[in-house]
Amino acid sequence: MAYYYGPTTVDISSYAAFKAAVYGNGWDVDGLYGAQCVDAFMLINYNLGYPSPYAWAGPLGYSYEMWTDTTARARNASDKYDLVYSINDIQVGDMIVFDSSVGGGFGHNAFADETYYGQAYIQCLGQNQYGAPFPTGGACFNVYGISTAAFLGAFRLKQWHTTPPGPTPVLRRGKFPWFIIYRRRREGRT
Repeated sequence: MAYYYGPTTVDISSYAAFKAAVYGNGWDVDGLYGAQCVDAFMLINYNLGYPSPYAWAGPLGYSYEMWTDTTARARNASDKYDLVYSINDIQVGDMIVFDSSVGGGFGHNAFADETYYGQAYIQCLGQNQYGAPFPTGGACFNVYGISTAAFLGAFRLKQWHTTPPGPTPVLRRGKFPWFIIYRRRREGRT
């Protein structure tokens, strides 16, 4: 178990690489309140090249405001993330934002450690969710089940979810109505 203060370089080439780098360790990226859940998002963003700390909340600075405050949501999404609006669309690695029923009224954010398939709780990788305590507050990264009823939305890191291009469609003559109509007219049939 290691404790890190300030922005640090970690492997974010895939969700699995990120999990292997952070699990059991703690990061206090912004220097506030120890290893908090929002520090995980800041850690990813620092490794994406954003100035540290880079994660926006609303006027109160609570974790759930990363989603409920529309300005904060747009700034957090930037060009690196897609927004996920439905719990049914959650995939491994999505950074889920939970409402104020989680995290002592402040909300919570953590990475989905499994794809959602209708369960009441989803396993999430995050900080300050009952892990080993950080010396200055918060707790180290661990995996913990969180109620899906508290789901607000999620940020999907585009580089972790690339979709390979599908096969190129083959256009076959006679399979489309305009070819059939053209051929019939050319042959004098209607």
